[in-house]
This record gives sequence, C-alpha cells and structure tokens, in this order.
Amino acid sequence: MHGVGDVGFFDRVAPLYDLAMPPANGEKLAAGLGHATRPIDRLLDVGGGSGRAAAALTGPEITVVDASVGMLARASEVRGLSGVAGDAGRLPFRDATIDAITIVDAFHHLPDHDAALREAARVLAPGGALVIREFDPTHPLGR
Repeated sequence: MHGVGDVGFFDRVAPLYDLAMPPANGEKLAAGLGHATRPIDRLLDVGGGSGRAAAALTGPEITVVDASVGMLARASEVRGLSGVAGDAGRLPFRDATIDAITIVDAFHHLPDHDAALREAARVLAPGGALVIREFDPTHPLGR
C-alpha cells in the first residue's frame, strides 16, 4: 500500500500531479518573501515536487529540492527548473548561502519538522526569508 508519505507514490503520480493540484498563489508567496531584509537572488523550493509553487514566482534563481526524482523530472521538463534530489532534514547546501526558502503544501510530508527547520536556518543567509504555506483541511479546495 502506498500513501502520500511514500516517495514512490509521488514518482508514480508525477505525470498527473499538476492536473489534480490548483496553481500556487504567487501573490501570497511573494508577500511572505517580502519579509526578507536582503535581496532574494537564490531561492530553494523545498519539497517543491513538480515546481508548481516555484512557477508562480519570478525573479530569483530557483532550485527545487525534493525526494521524488519523478517530480523533479517534471519540474525540469515542464518548467525548466533546476532540481536537487534531497532531504529537507539534510539540505545539500553550504551555510548561509540561500536568500529564501519556500515550503508549499509539503511541510506535513516531512518526517522530521525540527530537522527541516534547523536546516532551513542553517542555509539561510542573514536577512533571508522562510515561507511555509500549508493547505487548509477544513476547506474543500484546501485554501
């Protein structure tokens, strides 16, 4: 049996994922990123899958980080985004080298929230922004 916490599940649904999910709200993401006190030149979209949220943003160099190779392939093929297969609890980036991080509709999938937050704090440059947006399970469309 496969569930949403299974990376294999996301590899299998990658070709259809964007058909089932509504587009990300770029205005709300940009508002959250507006809390950064430094220019945002380099952004990580952690748990970014197919790049659905990253596609709603313009400006910075965006790298999608996800455990699903199938979803990263979609981010590259469909949206032209660069991707890194990785774990939110062990980000493969140097300390203080990232201007902003987004985690959109993915935080609930992460097995260790504390480790993910520690890693985000480690790789964020001073004045950077971390934006976490989660779906609303009480709303029919999750928003």
